[in-house]
Amino acid sequence: MIKRVFLLGLLFCSFSLWSQKTDENKGEAYYRNSPCKSSFEKIRLDGENNQSNVELFLRKQLTNLKDARVTLKLNYKHESPGGFHYSFTQLFNGVTIYQSEIKVNTDNGNTVHSTFDNSENTSLWSLSTIDKKDNSVIAIHPVTHQPVLTERRIDNHSIETLIANQEVVFTRDLKMYFCPPESLVTGKVFNPDPLTTLGQYYGGTLVDNNDLNSPWLDAQRQTVNFMANYNGSQFTLESPFVRIVDFEPPSAAPVTSANGQFFFDRSQTGFEDVNAFYHLTTIHNHIHLLGFGCADGLIDIDTHGYFGQDNSVYDPGYTPPRISYGTGGVDDAEDGGVCVHEYGHAVSEAASPNSNSGFERNSLDEAFGDYLAGSYARSLNTFNENQVFKWDGPVWSGSNLGARILNSTKVYPQDLVAGAKYQNSSIWSAVLWCLNGSIGRDATDSLILQTHYAYAQDILMDAAAELLIDADTLLTGGKYFCPIYNCLFLHGLNPINLFVMCDVGINDVQKFPIQFFNHNQSFSIVNTGLLAMEIELLNVNGQVVSSFHEGQAVFNYGNANLSSGIYLVNVRLHNAGRNSNISQYINKTFKWSKTE
Repeated sequence: MIKRVFLLGLLFCSFSLWSQKTDENKGEAYYRNSPCKSSFEKIRLDGENNQSNVELFLRKQLTNLKDARVTLKLNYKHESPGGFHYSFTQLFNGVTIYQSEIKVNTDNGNTVHSTFDNSENTSLWSLSTIDKKDNSVIAIHPVTHQPVLTERRIDNHSIETLIANQEVVFTRDLKMYFCPPESLVTGKVFNPDPLTTLGQYYGGTLVDNNDLNSPWLDAQRQTVNFMANYNGSQFTLESPFVRIVDFEPPSAAPVTSANGQFFFDRSQTGFEDVNAFYHLTTIHNHIHLLGFGCADGLIDIDTHGYFGQDNSVYDPGYTPPRISYGTGGVDDAEDGGVCVHEYGHAVSEAASPNSNSGFERNSLDEAFGDYLAGSYARSLNTFNENQVFKWDGPVWSGSNLGARILNSTKVYPQDLVAGAKYQNSSIWSAVLWCLNGSIGRDATDSLILQTHYAYAQDILMDAAAELLIDADTLLTGGKYFCPIYNCLFLHGLNPINLFVMCDVGINDVQKFPIQFFNHNQSFSIVNTGLLAMEIELLNVNGQVVSSFHEGQAVFNYGNANLSSGIYLVNVRLHNAGRNSNISQYINKTFKWSKTE
């Protein structure tokens, strides 16, 4: 009998690691207890930008690669508009070390912009690999914390299990829960959902009612044109990128059309087929037109799947990968937001394969799906725009507004909740939503897509913040630095850049009880909240020129000996009424003019 050291229940309904539904009680399987090591130091490669020189760079930089028994295996090299992305796995005596990804992101030249390191220190290992098999991997035992040679099994295309000496060392579900000729066809869809176009909230006559049609909902169908396959006798809902199929109960054969018209009401199964196909085709085309190829792979879609449950999943364990939309409550494929959210997991996986492991990394993926759904919906209609899943969500969330918000005020890291990846995702989705409102949809979507190419296993949100800034450097030369910094700042994600040429927080009296007044050769800070303040004045090199600890109502600063130039005022507020470890940072850049 196999002994289970680290095993979560294998009931199919209990995993849904990356679904759109908010169920924080599902057992999450995390192999590592600590995030990967990250570096954002810009370093030039010795020579051209290729695999050989990147490996040479890593061996110089990473101590864990000094062991002569250690080699590297290239998982992939991806190209994005902003540069190249190398993913390696660490091998010990030719055997893969489980979840030991090393990720290197470069620009289009030969400069490394970021490195993420999940490698193991093997210098003291005495593990024998003489009994290795083709599916052997080395894992760290969760009890002894020693390396063990395991057999890696994949069951039902998605359940991954590591077994050593008849003992289950680790298991997890790999699912991510929430080319023929083409011709122009016509169909009817909710765009993006009936409540948004009607400008109403869920309730009263505007309810699912077990898929029954109604004049109110029927009137919200819109006629749209899209490309579909024609095989010489009939039109089918498939393209090189999206294909409607029936691979999971309940059984519902995909609809076809003899004349290119796909007109169904919501009481007919064909409506969900057309709705999902249209929205996924539209979001694919948007991503492709932005210049990114991470949506160009084929995805199989079952619009009446997931065994009739009220949830949806993305499953990368098949070729091609699959998305299954459940039919419990409101059919998930009726809500364009749900359709796009699940597709977001596919886009993320394609941009940075096998990187969605780790507590905060999972939250980043859920946040991206929510943001992508919100960005898509906002481009169509701004009603109730801060909510996602406005049609499907009220059935399972308990709110008639929707399921999750995009304008959260949560702050990192103090608002993180252990084990609550969906709650925590609202921090990152709020950053992206803020940025969308500041610089627009196309610019924000491009930046976060570029960021996803650089993701690695077990990264944290603050690392994602640095990658977002780096994406702007790669794509625009830093055009949007200040809007990005401002949105990150509002949610506690302060980049490592000490000197920031942006006004952040000052004179936002609704959030911070201080005001800044620049008098050209002096400045004043009005402390309306009478909070304890730590004030630093920094020059352009990030050097502290002056520092003060103040608490009075008005602080005045003037220094006749201060040279002319640009300076940063950094204010740290301490609120005695809150946890003493919690503080707020407010930045203000200003030009100092010295009278000669």
